[in-house]
Amino acid sequence: MYKKIIAILIAISFAGCASNGIATNTIGKQKVVKVFKIGKIVTQKKVLVSKSLTSTVTGATVGAVAGGVSQKNVKGTAVGAVAGAVAGAVAGLFLNNNEVESYETTIRSENKIYTAYLEIKLPKNTNVEFVEREGKITNVGILR
Repeated sequence: MYKKIIAILIAISFAGCASNGIATNTIGKQKVVKVFKIGKIVTQKKVLVSKSLTSTVTGATVGAVAGGVSQKNVKGTAVGAVAGAVAGAVAGLFLNNNEVESYETTIRSENKIYTAYLEIKLPKNTNVEFVEREGKITNVGILR
Protein backbone atom coordinates (compact mmCIF):
# COMPACT_ATOMS: atom_id res chain seq x y z
CA MET A 1 0.00 0.00 0.00
CA TYR A 2 2.72 2.48 0.96
CA LYS A 3 4.74 1.65 -2.16
CA LYS A 4 1.71 2.43 -4.33
CA ILE A 5 1.12 5.81 -2.62
CA ILE A 6 4.81 6.73 -2.92
CA ALA A 7 4.82 5.74 -6.60
CA ILE A 8 1.75 7.89 -7.24
CA LEU A 9 3.27 10.89 -5.44
CA ILE A 10 6.51 10.52 -7.43
CA ALA A 11 4.55 10.29 -10.69
CA ILE A 12 2.61 13.45 -9.80
CA SER A 13 5.85 15.27 -8.93
CA PHE A 14 7.37 14.57 -12.34
CA ALA A 15 4.16 14.84 -14.40
CA GLY A 16 5.22 17.99 -16.26
CA CYS A 17 8.88 17.14 -16.82
CA ALA A 18 8.46 15.75 -20.33
CA SER A 19 6.60 18.70 -21.86
CA ASN A 20 8.20 20.62 -24.72
CA GLY A 21 9.16 24.27 -24.40
CA ILE A 22 7.51 26.39 -21.74
CA ALA A 23 3.94 25.13 -22.22
CA THR A 24 2.19 23.34 -19.38
CA ASN A 25 1.13 19.76 -19.92
CA THR A 26 -2.56 20.39 -20.71
CA ILE A 27 -4.92 18.74 -23.15
CA GLY A 28 -7.71 20.66 -24.87
CA LYS A 29 -9.35 23.77 -23.46
CA GLN A 30 -8.57 24.37 -19.79
CA LYS A 31 -10.56 26.22 -17.15
CA VAL A 32 -8.57 29.05 -15.56
CA VAL A 33 -8.85 28.64 -11.80
CA LYS A 34 -7.15 31.86 -10.62
CA VAL A 35 -5.48 34.80 -12.33
CA PHE A 36 -2.22 36.14 -10.91
CA LYS A 37 -2.22 39.73 -9.70
CA ILE A 38 0.82 41.98 -10.01
CA GLY A 39 1.88 44.35 -7.27
CA LYS A 40 4.76 46.09 -5.50
CA ILE A 41 6.20 45.54 -2.05
CA VAL A 42 5.27 48.52 0.15
CA THR A 43 6.60 47.42 3.57
CA GLN A 44 8.01 44.40 5.36
CA LYS A 45 8.55 43.63 9.02
CA LYS A 46 9.97 40.54 10.66
CA VAL A 47 7.43 38.61 12.75
CA LEU A 48 6.90 35.20 14.36
CA VAL A 49 4.12 33.10 12.80
CA SER A 50 2.59 29.97 14.32
CA LYS A 51 3.73 26.79 12.55
CA SER A 52 0.35 25.12 13.19
CA LEU A 53 -1.16 27.19 10.34
CA THR A 54 1.55 25.81 8.03
CA SER A 55 0.70 22.27 9.17
CA THR A 56 -3.01 22.80 8.46
CA VAL A 57 -2.37 24.05 4.92
CA THR A 58 0.12 21.24 4.23
CA GLY A 59 -2.31 18.64 5.61
CA ALA A 60 -5.13 19.95 3.42
CA THR A 61 -2.95 19.83 0.31
CA VAL A 62 -1.69 16.29 0.95
CA GLY A 63 -5.21 15.14 1.87
CA ALA A 64 -6.70 16.62 -1.29
CA VAL A 65 -4.12 14.89 -3.50
CA ALA A 66 -4.53 11.56 -1.70
CA GLY A 67 -8.34 11.80 -1.76
CA GLY A 68 -8.38 12.73 -5.45
CA VAL A 69 -6.04 9.91 -6.41
CA SER A 70 -7.77 7.24 -4.33
CA GLN A 71 -11.39 8.20 -5.13
CA LYS A 72 -10.79 9.66 -8.62
CA ASN A 73 -13.47 12.32 -8.18
CA VAL A 74 -14.11 15.77 -6.73
CA LYS A 75 -15.90 14.41 -3.67
CA GLY A 76 -12.85 12.32 -2.75
CA THR A 77 -10.61 15.36 -3.19
CA ALA A 78 -12.84 17.52 -0.96
CA VAL A 79 -13.13 14.84 1.74
CA GLY A 80 -9.37 14.28 1.61
CA ALA A 81 -8.70 18.02 1.93
CA VAL A 82 -10.94 18.36 4.99
CA ALA A 83 -9.51 15.23 6.65
CA GLY A 84 -5.97 16.36 5.83
CA ALA A 85 -6.60 19.86 7.22
CA VAL A 86 -7.94 18.41 10.49
CA ALA A 87 -5.03 15.97 10.75
CA GLY A 88 -2.54 18.73 9.93
CA ALA A 89 -4.05 21.09 12.50
CA VAL A 90 -3.95 18.42 15.21
CA ALA A 91 -0.39 17.44 14.27
CA GLY A 92 0.58 21.12 14.28
CA LEU A 93 -0.74 21.56 17.80
CA PHE A 94 1.20 18.56 19.11
CA LEU A 95 4.35 18.60 16.99
CA ASN A 96 4.90 22.21 15.95
CA ASN A 97 3.88 24.09 19.02
CA ASN A 98 6.33 26.86 18.15
CA GLU A 99 6.78 29.74 15.76
CA VAL A 100 8.72 30.37 12.60
CA GLU A 101 10.33 33.65 11.53
CA SER A 102 8.62 35.32 8.61
CA TYR A 103 8.27 38.72 6.94
CA GLU A 104 4.84 40.29 7.13
CA THR A 105 4.69 41.93 3.73
CA THR A 106 2.35 44.63 2.47
CA ILE A 107 1.73 44.49 -1.28
CA ARG A 108 -0.07 47.20 -3.28
CA SER A 109 -1.93 46.09 -6.41
CA GLU A 110 -4.50 48.12 -8.34
CA ASN A 111 -4.98 50.57 -5.41
CA LYS A 112 -5.67 47.68 -3.01
CA ILE A 113 -3.45 46.55 -0.13
CA TYR A 114 -2.73 42.86 0.53
CA THR A 115 -0.81 41.22 3.37
CA ALA A 116 1.35 38.14 2.85
CA TYR A 117 3.88 36.25 4.99
CA LEU A 118 7.09 35.57 3.09
CA GLU A 119 10.22 33.59 3.95
CA ILE A 120 12.63 36.18 2.54
CA LYS A 121 13.11 39.92 2.90
CA LEU A 122 12.61 41.85 -0.34
CA PRO A 123 13.48 45.47 -1.14
CA LYS A 124 10.70 48.06 -1.19
CA ASN A 125 9.09 48.46 -4.66
CA THR A 126 10.02 44.91 -5.73
CA ASN A 127 7.51 43.74 -8.36
CA VAL A 128 5.75 40.51 -7.39
CA GLU A 129 2.95 38.34 -8.73
CA PHE A 130 0.55 36.51 -6.42
CA VAL A 131 -2.80 34.76 -6.16
CA GLU A 132 -5.55 35.73 -3.73
CA ARG A 133 -7.42 32.69 -2.37
CA GLU A 134 -10.25 33.33 0.08
CA GLY A 135 -8.55 36.42 1.47
CA LYS A 136 -5.11 34.80 1.77
CA ILE A 137 -2.12 35.48 -0.49
CA THR A 138 -0.38 32.45 -2.05
CA ASN A 139 1.98 31.64 -4.90
CA VAL A 140 4.07 34.80 -4.48
CA GLY A 141 6.79 35.13 -7.11
CA ILE A 142 9.35 37.84 -7.84
CA LEU A 143 9.06 39.52 -11.25
CA ARG A 144 12.26 40.67 -12.87
